[in-house]
Amino acid sequence: MLARIDHNRVFDDLDSLANTAAIDCLRLANDMITERGRFHIALSGGRTPQRLYEQLADRIKETDWSRWHIYFGDERCVPPDHPRSNAGMARKAWLSRVPIPSSQVHIMFNAGNDPENAAAAYAAHLQSLPRTADGCWPIFDLALMGLGSDGHIASLFPHSDALREDRRPVVAVHPPEGEEWRITLTYPVFNHARNLWFLVAGSDKREVMARIQRGENLSTPLPIQRLTPQAQPRWYLDRTAVIPS
Repeated sequence: MLARIDHNRVFDDLDSLANTAAIDCLRLANDMITERGRFHIALSGGRTPQRLYEQLADRIKETDWSRWHIYFGDERCVPPDHPRSNAGMARKAWLSRVPIPSSQVHIMFNAGNDPENAAAAYAAHLQSLPRTADGCWPIFDLALMGLGSDGHIASLFPHSDALREDRRPVVAVHPPEGEEWRITLTYPVFNHARNLWFLVAGSDKREVMARIQRGENLSTPLPIQRLTPQAQPRWYLDRTAVIPS
């Protein structure tokens, strides 16, 4: 999946990483709006994407926000105002600060839903997206991805049944460490995204990044190594996450 790191995409710190990612995201969004009339993006949670979202909110005049359609790659089964909610974080950092219509922000979980029904409901939301030629899978213009120190992406964790899911676009999963249930998009959705960008920062990611670069774990691949994306992934990395070559 990752043969080498493009050192033009390794940044000195999180702010410079987020600044470049924001500029690139706005450029892509504007291109998609010009070409297709709208921009469909799946968001990631976490500290690194949060800084990107704050940077996007600071550029309120640089795009037509009314053409943006916001989705999420995964979510904890907590209310949107919960401090661990990806939707709550994105709203506070970005979405409440720009004029994206609320009807175009599709959160994964509301209080009162159970995980399985919430996953099925979110799959129905995805029906409004462009589809693959066979009609089976939604196509995002951009899916933003983080990376866990154990190699997980979205809420696709090592040893999870969700790693083998190839029929449903959204499933409910229970993390191995007893946290809240989660809802996640599945591999076929990420694999069909027009653009797949990874935002990775922090020294705790250095070991897993090195293992990916060296091509280790291929007999028992890490969750990230199970991706087979149609688009070449783009990486935004800070120096603490990368072992110098």
